[in-house]
Amino acid sequence: MAGYRLRDGLSFCRIGERSLFLDLVADRYFCLSAPLDRAFSALCESAPVDPALASTLVEMGILIASRDAPSPGPCAARSWIATGKSDLHARPSIASIAMALARRALWSRRVRHRPLAENIQYLERQKQKDARTGSPAPAAIARIEGAYRRAALIVPTRDRCLATSMALMSALMAQGARADLVLGVKLDPFQAHCWVELDGAVIGDEPDLLRPFTPILVV
Repeated sequence: MAGYRLRDGLSFCRIGERSLFLDLVADRYFCLSAPLDRAFSALCESAPVDPALASTLVEMGILIASRDAPSPGPCAARSWIATGKSDLHARPSIASIAMALARRALWSRRVRHRPLAENIQYLERQKQKDARTGSPAPAAIARIEGAYRRAALIVPTRDRCLATSMALMSALMAQGARADLVLGVKLDPFQAHCWVELDGAVIGDEPDLLRPFTPILVV
């Protein structure tokens, strides 16, 4: 039986009745026209679709015909738990704050000068290479998070969430933590944000500020 899969480098989420896509290769977010969006949603639910609309989605490079492929699925929703790993009153050392600032500067340069797909692939490789089974001690996580929070008071993170989150994820993984980088979006008006999670807990950000965002990609 004929089927379709997403083209490599694409991910999507559903916000209300609309699909929103992230194209890592082109480094852009986009939506479909209403007829194509309805056709795409129907294909995701294995419902009948006008062959012409399905062909258009293939020609646009969104779908690839694949025999017996599972239906495309949106990025999974996230649910946050309180783990007690974060200590907002921790006093990180000057050295740890300096390391956080240096790593943030490194990732700021990477984000400016390297494609999004390349940076994502780098983090995926680091996650496979550095992350061990289990997690570091809660105190170690608290020290890292505390250093990044103090670093944000020195060099604000406004409009720098991507580089900051990539730096924080990299720092956690260097300690053996299997951290996740989450890219989220919202509509009306459009806004994108990213953050870091570890074992279901948000690290370095405020969960209440993230609730308006729907995850579109988890690394």
